[in-house]
Amino acid sequence: MNGWYFDIESDGFYLQSKTIWYIKFKTLDNTRSMSVYPFREDCRTKILEWINSFEDGALVVQHNGLGFDTWMLWKFFNIQPRVGKKGKDWLGSKHVQFVDTLILSQYLQPDSQSHSLAYLSSGNDNEKIDYRKHLIETGVIPKDSHKGFEFSFYNEYMDTYCDADVDAGITVFNKLWKLAQEMYGVSNWIHPSFKQIQKDYFLYQAQAYTGVKFNVEKANKLVENVTIEMDKIKKEVDSVLPNRGLKETEKAFYKIPAKPFKANGDYSTTFTTWLSKHNAKVIDGKIHAYGLITDIRLMRCLMLRYQWRLMIMQSLNSGSWKMVGGQAKNIGI
Repeated sequence: MNGWYFDIESDGFYLQSKTIWYIKFKTLDNTRSMSVYPFREDCRTKILEWINSFEDGALVVQHNGLGFDTWMLWKFFNIQPRVGKKGKDWLGSKHVQFVDTLILSQYLQPDSQSHSLAYLSSGNDNEKIDYRKHLIETGVIPKDSHKGFEFSFYNEYMDTYCDADVDAGITVFNKLWKLAQEMYGVSNWIHPSFKQIQKDYFLYQAQAYTGVKFNVEKANKLVENVTIEMDKIKKEVDSVLPNRGLKETEKAFYKIPAKPFKANGDYSTTFTTWLSKHNAKVIDGKIHAYGLITDIRLMRCLMLRYQWRLMIMQSLNSGSWKMVGGQAKNIGI
């Protein structure tokens, strides 16, 4: 079959990665392969020679390559992938046909328990290796090291791990390709819908990597306009709403503590807390709250009298006061 598979091992995901440790290239018929170590050498020329050694339209297979590996070729070697450009795929200046087995598995068997390479290759002659587990068992990294630490440095076993990934990936590709041929009844089965899904996936990744443009100026203007409109609606609605009486919970909230004084004449803790909640002050023995003045001696053990309750509710209804974090706040100031 005309095509090849490749896999990249690096020190992190696309946006964070600063180094590629190892890349394995292998033809789908297992007749040729190439290994390169980008952290040791400039291997762009070798990679381009490999790509251009195939016929136009050759299959380029990867597992999540349209989400990672092809992007890494672009980032580190300026070999740009283009997916579905005028109906064709390109890798640099070479016309290719991408086949991402992660997407192909989802396309052909959407009800599969998983689409990971580890799951898809499980039980095959070529299975994915647990690289982290191996490094822990051989004492290279501690068991409690954070996930991903195993890729922060190069280890010779990485070659074996990546080579195994490629072999596992080719095996998975062959099984999925055969399944697609059986479903479509033709050898060259690649349907336009599959091409479109791959293009969509590639564009989703592009958006994830580059972000979404956000017009701060327009957003601030929108917030300002929405706030103005909300205020208009509130005033219109409040003007037709009848004043209501205090609920029992509200009565308890506004009630002055039964013991505002300590035995020595100082204000009690409960009373000072009450003053703070209501943004109130005591001046010359009188409570100043909500624009009202009340003699503390008369209010010592009583509920706020009816007139005060009524004015409080009118203030709340008018919107000049509101509850914020358990405290009454004058929002008109």
